[in-house]
Order: sequence, then C-alpha cells, then structure tokens
Amino acid sequence: MNPQQKLIKNWTDGSANYSNIVKEELNSFKKQAWTDIILENAGKRTNMEVLDVGTGPGFFAIILSQAGNKVRRLIVLKP
Repeated sequence: MNPQQKLIKNWTDGSANYSNIVKEELNSFKKQAWTDIILENAGKRTNMEVLDVGTGPGFFAIILSQAGNKVRRLIVLKP
C-alpha cells in the first residue's frame, strides 16, 4: 500500500469512530477545560455572538452555545 492509500484508509477507517470520540470529549473534563480557557480569553462570558469557522463536528460551537452564547457554524466544503 502506497502512502496515499494508507492516508485514505486511515481517514476512512477513523471517520466511522469520529463522532464517538467527540461525544466522549463532550462528556469528559475536556468540555469544561476548553470552556474555561475560551471564556477567560474572550473578554466576555455570555451573550457573545460567535462564528465558528471550520466547525467540523461542532465541539466548540456546542460548548460555547451551552455557555450562553449565540453561535453560528460555518463549514467549508470543496466541490
């Protein structure tokens, strides 16, 4: 298997479990740790308007929304 085939296989195989990884992180200490770090550095704690560019599975959009902010997600897709 050449390097390109290995890379494609890795992402294809890993994508099936990706949602589970994100769910596990949302139910672990990481959710609160990231929330604290972001809100400490954001200058405001709630009622912010947040644009999550390249949101992926939405981990940060979810935690910021749950912290009382209005969050919009932007996913960029290539044709």
